[in-house]
Amino acid sequence: KAGIVSHEVKRGFLLRERLLRPATVKVSTGSGTQETSSPSTEKPVEDSKEDAAV
Repeated sequence: KAGIVSHEVKRGFLLRERLLRPATVKVSTGSGTQETSSPSTEKPVEDSKEDAAV
């Protein structure tokens, strides 16, 4: 699938919940063999009013 992290090249680091270095990753482009999949049965995520208030 396109846009999925396929490999972590370098691990990211946190120090006391602060990002020191983000992870370096390889992301798939989807250019490979295509697989057939059934339609998604997941319900769409709805925005909640609690998340909107910041």
